[in-house]
Amino acid sequence: MRLPIHHLDAESKDVIRLATAVVGTLSALALGFLTASAKNVYDSYEIEVQTSAARIVLLDRVMDQ
Repeated sequence: MRLPIHHLDAESKDVIRLATAVVGTLSALALGFLTASAKNVYDSYEIEVQTSAARIVLLDRVMDQ
């Protein structure tokens, strides 16, 4: 399949490059937000586990007395 000649001029190529750059930038932004969200979830679970461990140690010490 061949493209019409007006699709091969410099202006059309520039539009395609710009559209590709926009899609790439938005994809990188979405991936960054996804990574940040996953890190926040991981951090909150880590804090929850540390708090639970501290409570178990405290309970053990109280029961030992």
